[in-house]
Amino acid sequence: MATDTDDIRMLYGVTADHPAIKGLNSFEKELVLRNVAAAFKIADGRLDKNEFVNLQVYTVKKVAKAAKREQQVKYSVMTVVFGLICAV
Repeated sequence: MATDTDDIRMLYGVTADHPAIKGLNSFEKELVLRNVAAAFKIADGRLDKNEFVNLQVYTVKKVAKAAKREQQVKYSVMTVVFGLICAV
């Protein structure tokens, strides 16, 4: 069965061996390859201006969401630690 990554390799010639991707761990590689596939709305193998801008917006939103989630986790941990200190 073909995966999204296989489709990307066939359609766009982007593989995990690409110099920019090579040093990433397997999770990061898969994420980058999926993002590249999502950027190509027209399956012509070229990234036009609109596709590029959409990819940048998508990336910024994902990074902002991850940063917010990380901040919420830090706040939750600090709240629990503070609560434990006050309880003692």
